[in-house]
Amino acid sequence: MLLKKILKISAQCRNSNGYLTLCVVFSHESTSEYHANVRDYLVKNGYGVIELEAKHSKKFRALFNDRAKTDKIDKNILARELKFFYEKNIQKTIEDMSKNNSERNELKDLTRFRAYIVKERSKFKNKLKIHSFLLFPEIGDMFSNFFGKGAMWINKKYMTPEDILKAGEEQLAKELAENSNNVFGKNHAKKLIKAANNASGLSSGTDGLKITKGLIMDIIETFDKHIRFLDKEIKKRIADDEVAKVILSYPGAGMVLASTFIAETKGLKFKSEGDFMSFCGLCSNTKQSSKLEKDGRIVEGNKHIRMAFFQAANPCIRDKKGNPTIRDYYKKKLSEYEKTKYGKKKAKIASAAKLAGIIFAMVKKMQKYDPNYEAKMKAKVKQK
Repeated sequence: MLLKKILKISAQCRNSNGYLTLCVVFSHESTSEYHANVRDYLVKNGYGVIELEAKHSKKFRALFNDRAKTDKIDKNILARELKFFYEKNIQKTIEDMSKNNSERNELKDLTRFRAYIVKERSKFKNKLKIHSFLLFPEIGDMFSNFFGKGAMWINKKYMTPEDILKAGEEQLAKELAENSNNVFGKNHAKKLIKAANNASGLSSGTDGLKITKGLIMDIIETFDKHIRFLDKEIKKRIADDEVAKVILSYPGAGMVLASTFIAETKGLKFKSEGDFMSFCGLCSNTKQSSKLEKDGRIVEGNKHIRMAFFQAANPCIRDKKGNPTIRDYYKKKLSEYEKTKYGKKKAKIASAAKLAGIIFAMVKKMQKYDPNYEAKMKAKVKQK
């Protein structure tokens, strides 16, 4: 039905030679993937298409006090919202928003699906921790990385303290060395035997737990396999991208951040760093009344790129193998927010925003990271 209406409009807007006689722009709300075919058809036939976010349309609807929600009302609201965006030229131009970039859409599918798998894997990792705690609580203290190669192998083959005791120290040490690239050996085998002798896990009725734990570990391994495959495919697509090379030059910025940045922002133009921060949802919503002013919650934005900056900021703020610029900024913000609610979380958000600002500036200038940049800027200030 919708395609019939589009074809009718298309015929009315074209002359005898088949050229468009007037500018026709369509808008739609994001409907999972169901809008993709219609959108592709419109773009190929020369129409401008704008995707309007449902949360923005909801707020726009509130301006007209439309409590009812029908297809007819939605159609009018979207038309009014489209007119507003088109006339005011807010955020992006029609050309940018309707750009049919198949490579970008392909990369977006891969990066978003990778993020989805990682999120789902985390749920099963939490379940694995619970099952391990029930069967052998002390194993959590044996390994610094619970999901490392050696720890995962022990968890899968020797699920209970009884299994570890049956294997014996010599066999355990040998297998530990083989399955952890010689990271663990005799000392760790002794610790495991000692912990197994003093274990406080469930001693009966554990068959069901052992079966489900084994299945959970198989699912995690499958997720890992799919993530590795997606990483290879993503790397292929950004290997020759100049923007990716600029982002990857910054310490702490990895493939996930670079690919997500390209997939979510390629073809879009931002007037300033503030516009980019707003797009990412990394700037606070300042609330002011008379002389009182305070920072509210961060504004709504693109959740995919925001999460990519959060994940990239985490290794940057580590003491030993971090990024000194982001780490020092995190410590500064942590001292500022120390006495406030969610101080640590606010400091991490501020660090992610700092990283986003740096990456945005590098990409805008298309300049790779210069480790002496800050020293050069300080020298210029002193000269002035």
